[in-house]
Parts: sequence; structure tokens; C-alpha cells
Amino acid sequence: MSKDQVPPAEDRLLESDGFDGDLFWAKYRSTIIGAAIAVVVVVVGGGFYWLSERNTRINSEKAFADATTLEAWQTLIAQYPKSQAAADAYFLVAAAQRDGGKIEDATATYKKFLDTFPKNALAGAARLGIAQNLEQQNKMSEALDALRDVQSQDGKSYAASFALLEQARILLRQNKLEEARAALDTLTQSYPASPAAMFGGSILADVQALIPPPAVTAVVAPQPTPAASATP
Repeated sequence: MSKDQVPPAEDRLLESDGFDGDLFWAKYRSTIIGAAIAVVVVVVGGGFYWLSERNTRINSEKAFADATTLEAWQTLIAQYPKSQAAADAYFLVAAAQRDGGKIEDATATYKKFLDTFPKNALAGAARLGIAQNLEQQNKMSEALDALRDVQSQDGKSYAASFALLEQARILLRQNKLEEARAALDTLTQSYPASPAAMFGGSILADVQALIPPPAVTAVVAPQPTPAASATP
């Protein structure tokens, strides 16, 4: 047989006297069938999962659109706990609780949101909500710590700029002018294009003007030492 007449490798394998199709099937039948079943299960299971997720999203969004009361939002959260609609509903629940004077309940709702949706885009807003609740309770030190936590946890989100502006506002109320100026400086330098920085920059000069200049210590020239008398 010339080189040009050599059949492809696959054909040569099948034509080989050493290959027995019936024996191969008998030996590997269970493995082949098992693999085929596994593929079918993955495909069908993936389809059911996608369909279930789609139905959950549609139903949760409809429930959110229809909900108008605290109880309805809480029911939505219970029925669709991992949906984006539930994430949005947490904020409506917290706002209703705060408006009703239940500040502790509102803070607990924000914390529950953070436990359920730690990576959600609204996580920074939840931390801001906790800080604002603490401020409303006149817990200024804890509020400042919560605002600094926003910077630490959500430094790249829109929430960080608002946290710095809120820090400056609290510090100004406490008459801590130097610290307020430092917060505004960080705000305008780190987030120059943010709405918070635009407002912070507009009051930065006024804050600077309120800071008294450093005290100047008068330097007293040394007095010349009187010459010693030559008379014994």
C-alpha cells in the first residue's frame, strides 16, 4: 500500500483486527450510559433552575410593584428572600419603621439586609442608614464610627462620598473644625466628581475661615549681660 493509500487513523483503528466493537460496548456500556444520563440531568436541571429563577424574578417584581404597606413588603421578603425585589423592600421597611419612631427596628432591618445581601450594590446605603439612625438617637460617636465603616467597606461606591460629607457635618456640629476640614479635604480629593464633593467643596473655604490661625509665640530677645565692674 502506497503512502497515499493509507486510510485515516480512525478508520485504521476500526479496521484493526485488535478492535472488537461488541467487546468494547460490553466492557464500557455502563460508563457510556452513565455519562449520557449525567449530561441529560445537567441540561434538564439547568433548564429547570433557569426557569425557576425567571419565575421567581417575575413574581417578586410583581409583588414589589403591588406592595404599598409595611406588612406587604415584609411578606414579599419572606416569600422571595434572595430576590432583588426583597433587597429593595428592606429599605422601604426600614424607612417605614424609622418614620414610625422605631429606630432600633429600622437599624435591625438594615443589618438583616447586610447579612442577606453582603455584596449587593445597596450595601453602602444600608450602612449609611445605620449611621443616620445612630445620629438620630444622638449617638454621635457611634454614628461617626459607622460612617468610617462605610469608607472602609464601600470605599469605591457612591456611599463613601456621602459618608465623608455626613462626617464633616457631624464634626461641624461638634465644633471640631480641624477634623471637619480634614474630612472635606479627603472628600474633594478622593471623589472630586461626586455630588457630595461638589457641595463639600463649596463650604470648604468657609470652614477654613472659621479655624483660628495658629497662635504666634513672641520671641523675646536675650538681654545683654552687664559688664563686670573693674573696681574690686
